[in-house]
Amino acid sequence: PVVLGSAHHTHGEFHATRYMSTDLFARYRKEYGPFLAAVIRDAVQDAGLSLDDVSLVLPHNVNRFSWTVVARDLPLPLSRIYLDSVPLIGHCFCADPFVNLEWARASGRVVPGSVVVLASAGQGGTFGAVVLRVDSD
Repeated sequence: PVVLGSAHHTHGEFHATRYMSTDLFARYRKEYGPFLAAVIRDAVQDAGLSLDDVSLVLPHNVNRFSWTVVARDLPLPLSRIYLDSVPLIGHCFCADPFVNLEWARASGRVVPGSVVVLASAGQGGTFGAVVLRVDSD
């Protein structure tokens, strides 16, 4: 794959992760989807593209519900977010977008020339996305 663009956002107020106050944790849960949508939009913009150019978003597999919120916030049809592996493998720490890229390629949902976004969130309010053009390798 060829990297076309990327973005990373850190919302440091959420650094305490599981030790956040109840109010701060409620705010984090409310903002999680919009934060993830924003980092995806910024990565796509960094690539000089629009969401219409993106074949598929390859997410981290925390859960399906979070991605329905992200899809609505982008807006992007949920069918363009690869969720096939969520019920099969769940969350594989640090590897989900890469596993999903390989699974999507094997299933034919990603073909040479496809533009995809790998997106993920981490503890402490970190969100990242990278836009790739998939080659034939």
